[in-house]
Amino acid sequence: SGQLRLDESIVIEGPGADRITISGGDATRQFEFGASGSNQYVISGLTIADGNPGAGEDGGAIRMIDNDDTLRISDVVLRNNRTLNGLGSAILVARGSIEIVDSAIVDNADGQGVIYAQDARGVISNCTFSGNSGGFGVLWARGGLGQSHCTVTHSTFVGNDVSEGAIFHTAAFPESVSKLFYGHNIITGTPAGSLDAGPPTGTIVATSLGYNMFDDAPADATPDSTDQLSTDPMLGPLQETAGTLVHLPLSGSPAIDAGDPDAIPGVDGVSLYDQRGVLYYRADNQRLDIGAVESSASVNACVADVTTDGTPNGIPDGSVTLSDFSYYLSLWSQGCP
Repeated sequence: SGQLRLDESIVIEGPGADRITISGGDATRQFEFGASGSNQYVISGLTIADGNPGAGEDGGAIRMIDNDDTLRISDVVLRNNRTLNGLGSAILVARGSIEIVDSAIVDNADGQGVIYAQDARGVISNCTFSGNSGGFGVLWARGGLGQSHCTVTHSTFVGNDVSEGAIFHTAAFPESVSKLFYGHNIITGTPAGSLDAGPPTGTIVATSLGYNMFDDAPADATPDSTDQLSTDPMLGPLQETAGTLVHLPLSGSPAIDAGDPDAIPGVDGVSLYDQRGVLYYRADNQRLDIGAVESSASVNACVADVTTDGTPNGIPDGSVTLSDFSYYLSLWSQGCP
């Protein structure tokens, strides 16, 4: 019983977030990472739920404190984790780097920030944040004695009851730096607002990468000309699909086909798939939707010819290559016949 502490590089790969759950039983944190060195930690294909390390403890489900370590979380559901008055009801990262992709962070509560990242490099993409609550932001990116550098793209924030903005960034001391970059996100239903910045003790920079959709007009951000403010994104309720949790755009949603018309899936950091993974292609209607998922992403790849050279265009080339075979295996692993 108790948390799993890891201080060497490791890959923890589950069969899918809908198939296995690592529970803290509301009595302990699940994972602690950190050591002296440059370790790489990877967690994928799991649900991590019901973590609770106790009042005043930091990192309800995951804690990583180290200068050089890297933590990558993909295809994970973080749900019902908490830490009473501690930092990060789901995750705390102090220094190091964290990447969260293709994941759902829902119903975490009671902490100061759901994801707390101090003096860390953070990348969040293709993620859904829904029904979280607590102090400060869903993401609290903080420059402490060093620099915080966080990028949030292609993600959806819905109905998060936090005391500051859904994304909150601060610089604690005169020498502190907090840099935030954000694009192609939907943020709606946060009573405290979409974006917020703390008192400018140090250097605070927020840069819109464009094509965001907010249901308010954030006072602490300078919008890009392509951002849509005070706009209802018209999203459906949280639902389970393809082993994860998402809010799908409803018919007529202004988020549909409203992304960057020049963006190409698989190029320049744009994922080939949405949060649900392989089979659910970005830009299924030739232009990206805003947010974590595409409204009409098809599963036509299940009947795609194996001679597509690993591309979902259905055009046979008359031969079967290694990339074709790898592509077919990836489809099979997702349940295609």
